[in-house]
Amino acid sequence: MLCAARLGALLAVLALWVGDQARAAAREDKFSALTSVARALAPERRLLALLRSYLLGEEARLRDLTRFYDKVAYDMGDYYHAIPWLEEAVSLFRGSYGEWKTEDEASLEDALDHLAFACFQAGNVSCALSLSREFLLYSPENKRMVRNVLKYERLLAENPHQAVAETVIQRPNVPHLQTRDTYEGLCQTLGSQPIHYQIPGLYCSYETNSSPYLLLQPVRKEVIHLEPYVALYHDFVSDPEAQKIRKLAEPWLQRSVVASGEKQLQVEYRISKSAWLKDTADPVLVTLDHRIAALTGLDVQHPYAEYLQVVNYGIGGHYEPHFDHATSPSSPLYRMKSGNRVATFMIYLSSVEAGGATAFIYANFSVPVVKNAALFWWNLHRSGEGDGDTLHAGCPVLVGDKWGMLLHLLHAFIQGCWSLLDSRVLSSFVLICRLCKDTMTASAEQVLFKDLVSEYMNGPFSVGV
Repeated sequence: MLCAARLGALLAVLALWVGDQARAAAREDKFSALTSVARALAPERRLLALLRSYLLGEEARLRDLTRFYDKVAYDMGDYYHAIPWLEEAVSLFRGSYGEWKTEDEASLEDALDHLAFACFQAGNVSCALSLSREFLLYSPENKRMVRNVLKYERLLAENPHQAVAETVIQRPNVPHLQTRDTYEGLCQTLGSQPIHYQIPGLYCSYETNSSPYLLLQPVRKEVIHLEPYVALYHDFVSDPEAQKIRKLAEPWLQRSVVASGEKQLQVEYRISKSAWLKDTADPVLVTLDHRIAALTGLDVQHPYAEYLQVVNYGIGGHYEPHFDHATSPSSPLYRMKSGNRVATFMIYLSSVEAGGATAFIYANFSVPVVKNAALFWWNLHRSGEGDGDTLHAGCPVLVGDKWGMLLHLLHAFIQGCWSLLDSRVLSSFVLICRLCKDTMTASAEQVLFKDLVSEYMNGPFSVGV
């Protein structure tokens, strides 16, 4: 280490200097000089002691974390992830810096035991045999391990090629996570959104949405992506507002669930707690509703929007890739006849030290947690069909406590969808219906109107639903 090197070099120089000046200096002078230098180097010596103490503490914490992680992966049968961590655990428990610690003996046996079984389950019998034999060096009386060694030896005798074959451990094929590599890659970076020269249409602005409510206090808007359209509104809420919302939600937090057909299930791919709040719970929620409606032009009142959902992710909390909008007719959204989720408005109520980003998988970008900011995106195309590019995930929180508030909007615009069609289209439709009212059936009218709407919606449109 640099500090140790400096300390050694200074003491060596001092010793040489003292030797050269021995005849010219009295014994007390040499002692005084040594004492002065020692006092000067005392801070570095204390720093070295603190650093060593810190490293020993970090080593112990790393061992605890490694044991925890490999045990979890092992118990889940995820040997693809368990084996590398178990191998690291075995390496750590063999002693650090070449020193053997007798208190680690039980931990080493435990790690060897788990790693041997994981290798066997993965098809690597030769590795399992080698680790089991090492286990018996520390615990030769273990009858179960003796039986395992005999079993592995018999298997290798029956299939000699396994002794030299290299087993490739396959990653688990998780049906709902075919994009796991992209998901993990995005979550391992601190935000990876495109920059202006890659997508020239990206911009920042002060947004009022032509609303008098925001005229004197526009919102700082940052367009993150165009397809899908994703915007970040900075400082959308204040610190007191964020704290108030968290305080309102805390007593009602429960394990988050997901819709699975007609059921609501607790699943491993969504680890968080959530609570639902009505805007009648507190005036701050009413104010927030008005602000969201003014900014987006969307109706935020029930039944045109869901109730406010406050979500808390602790360390390790995450939500693997999913869509906010319904993708199946069996979804509760269809049964409630309230309409699909047109858009999502998500407010970050806290900051985190590491992790917790929102990753858009197919669009291949992520947005880090920005305290008090709001993230907005459209879930549906203009046609009403779901936008597949909105597949997104809440990355695992590594350090910190992530709080967010979600509002899913079910109805397109405050003025209603009818006003989206200009008077020319509506007039044409009414005229045709009047001329053909005697011959047209109700279904024919619906088809005609659908065609007119489709033609209009596929044309120039100022609002990117």
